[in-house]
Amino acid sequence: MVRPRKAIRSFLLAVLCTPVFLIHRIALRLDDWMYPSLRHVRITKPLFIVGLPRSGTTLLHRLIAGDRSVFTTMPLWELLLAPAACEKRFLRRLRTVDRWLDSPLWRILCAIERGISQSVRDVHATNLQSPEEDW
Repeated sequence: MVRPRKAIRSFLLAVLCTPVFLIHRIALRLDDWMYPSLRHVRITKPLFIVGLPRSGTTLLHRLIAGDRSVFTTMPLWELLLAPAACEKRFLRRLRTVDRWLDSPLWRILCAIERGISQSVRDVHATNLQSPEEDW
């Protein structure tokens, strides 16, 4: 028998994730229209870091990500909030406006981030600005 709390949490997660998923899908389609040259970007030497959990893959990834002249990676906020280029541009412009208004949205986002990351900090310390794996 499914516990009521677990069922409610699953329902709320689905209610939250479904619109976000749809927004990302629409934004990725907009990218095809707004930035057609993205289709022609060639990735010449991809590097995949694969390993068991707690084996040092995150440390290796972050060390490599520190060399911006050779490698590129995405911070967690891009993976979660803006996988499409048009979303990135929109959120960067929104951040500019937010700064102009003394950063109320940024403070709310940081409070949410602190609340969520407390529960997983011992397992996988991260924040929205840190380079993160795309799994």
